[in-house]
Amino acid sequence: MTDEPVTVTAEGDRVRIRYGRGATLSLEIGEAVDLVDAVATVLGEVAEKR
Repeated sequence: MTDEPVTVTAEGDRVRIRYGRGATLSLEIGEAVDLVDAVATVLGEVAEKR
């Protein structure tokens, strides 16, 4: 992990997620929702184990 910012922008029916200068995801809105749901689920599972 770096201190690079994560930015999210809506562009029409797509969401663009940029992490620093190296990674960019361009997803349909439904795909972005699925991604956020999956990340939240895993983080919740990790939190429960602590």
